[in-house]
Amino acid sequence: MIEKLNPGEIKQNLHTELIASDILVFDTISSTQDYIFDNLHSLKKGTVVLADTQEKGRGRLGRLWHSPPGTGIYMSILFPDISIPEVHSQISLFTSLTLTEFLDDRYKLPFKVRWPNDIMVNGFKIAGVLGEQRYNTVVVGVGLNVNNNTHQLVEGASSLYLLTGQFQNRNTIVADFLNHYGRSISEWKEVGFEYIRRMWLNYTSLKGKPVRAQVDSRFIEGVVEDLDSDCSLVIRNSHGYLLKIPTSNLVMIR
Repeated sequence: MIEKLNPGEIKQNLHTELIASDILVFDTISSTQDYIFDNLHSLKKGTVVLADTQEKGRGRLGRLWHSPPGTGIYMSILFPDISIPEVHSQISLFTSLTLTEFLDDRYKLPFKVRWPNDIMVNGFKIAGVLGEQRYNTVVVGVGLNVNNNTHQLVEGASSLYLLTGQFQNRNTIVADFLNHYGRSISEWKEVGFEYIRRMWLNYTSLKGKPVRAQVDSRFIEGVVEDLDSDCSLVIRNSHGYLLKIPTSNLVMIR
């Protein structure tokens, strides 16, 4: 039997004060992201919203995030007021890398970040992250496939259950990730962008790889060399010049 999401059980295992000041859990919701933005006036910074299923869950570029009931973690965090330079441009990649690091530490599998915010393992997508800013407020969403069977996944996706052969306790995963996320926020605040860059070097699938990207109306080709402080990719083209590929303008990369 799959356990239900339980805010009491999650709070019992929390050891962070930076986030999860409140935890709200819904059986069904349109979108955890939209709920936070629609209720900013009544929510504390650091509030975490979870749903057992989403009717209109979404990912990057407004794409639908498949959210079958009782299987995944669909979560949004109202990011706390913390003085971190460039937080708005770095939040999505920071969260993607932090989630990847958490999964790697927990399951010892080859998790990687596929540019810019998909978490992959053995060629399959297992999670995605969405960072959004409105009214000078940052909300970051996390979708993680946990106990999904094959028929509950879209093509090209996998789940922790399929990877490990064991059903996972979603409440434990949520609490442990939030603890890890809180520690990572503290490191980010102390070290700055270099903390993100170090994680990126560990978990990117692109370092040293040839890529072709469309930026606005032109195509750029080169080899990925580094990450810029605004979280743009830095590539070296065939003429030896370094070029930046902004996440916001990236249409495709191969």
